[in-house]
Amino acid sequence: MESLEWREVPEFRDEDADGEDQREWDDYNTEKALMEFRDEDHVLHSMYPETDDEEAGTQCTMVVPKPAGAQRGGTQRGQVFFNEVAFKESVLDYALKTV
Repeated sequence: MESLEWREVPEFRDEDADGEDQREWDDYNTEKALMEFRDEDHVLHSMYPETDDEEAGTQCTMVVPKPAGAQRGGTQRGQVFFNEVAFKESVLDYALKTV
């Protein structure tokens, strides 16, 4: 094994053990992931997801009322968030409003 000098970077092969070009494989996987990508629905923390009502056989959606003075994307000092996703969305909404 040869020793490497300081700041000397060894050349890496662009082929894997089977002789396939690794860059083409990476490009293929990237394009495949982009084609399969779907935008996620926006999370509404004031609305519960639809659930099956076993007795009536229908679906129902419940809306949770917000406290007075609270608005979407409005953060207040001392505000407590339900989870880290709610905090992240609140900060993102604030950042987008102030741009």
